[in-house]
Amino acid sequence: MLTQFPLAPSMRGAVLALGNFDGFHVGHQAVVSHASTLARREGRLLLVATFDPHPVRYFNPAAEPFLLSSLVQRHRLFREFGADDTVAIPFDAAIAALPADAFVEQWLGDKLGISCVVTGADFCFGKRRSGDVSVLGQAGSRFGIEASPVELMISDGEIASSTRIRALLLAGDVEGASALLGRPFRVQGPLEHRWEAGRLVPALVLHDQICPRPGGYRVQVEFDGEPPVEGFALVRLVRGVAAIDLSDIDGFTQVRAKHASVDMLAPAHGVPIADRPGFGEVPTWN
Repeated sequence: MLTQFPLAPSMRGAVLALGNFDGFHVGHQAVVSHASTLARREGRLLLVATFDPHPVRYFNPAAEPFLLSSLVQRHRLFREFGADDTVAIPFDAAIAALPADAFVEQWLGDKLGISCVVTGADFCFGKRRSGDVSVLGQAGSRFGIEASPVELMISDGEIASSTRIRALLLAGDVEGASALLGRPFRVQGPLEHRWEAGRLVPALVLHDQICPRPGGYRVQVEFDGEPPVEGFALVRLVRGVAAIDLSDIDGFTQVRAKHASVDMLAPAHGVPIADRPGFGEVPTWN
């Protein structure tokens, strides 16, 4: 992952896919796929740039957890789609104050030295989101940078967007969210182990990543990188923080594990969860 700027001479002249890419859904994938085609055709490197932290987190540090994917997850997904590397642009006060033209000159030109930038057709950037793809094209031409916007992806009559996916997850529709992501929605992180009713309960506690609506779900879990196992998990709120209880996954690996990756496959309507305080039969949703 590239975090030191300006880039080395060997990395300059690349084709750059640019965006927040939170969740890296099917619309984002179309942007990176188009950038990959351009890079292969021109014999150039393909870089994907994202902002870290997410601009929403910068402007509103107290915002409820909303991220669909961590920076590490995005980096892995970008590589799977052919990126040679990820550019992590630090979103700070200096970036937030940059006018759109200055961002093109200072970042795309001076620091990254790219030949072409590919974005979604609705991409906005610069101070107060003053720049759009038209501004990007005009400013880029002054610095020898080609701009290539990609049309928005439409699914079931609506634009595929991170906002739409978040709404589906908060409604418990993990299958709808996964369809827009092009893969199951995944949460991952360190496990916390707590004693409850005489049992050691392993839970994935999410402090920054969004979590589906509380309830039961069919899941596929990897503990510490071991082969995945399927089972049922319960999403609940613990003192206002979302936690995924994994104690009903078959086997004992989860008791010793330190890290888990959880793919949310489908709601588990009416599936009984272990009988212990605060649990019981998973509610059925209409």
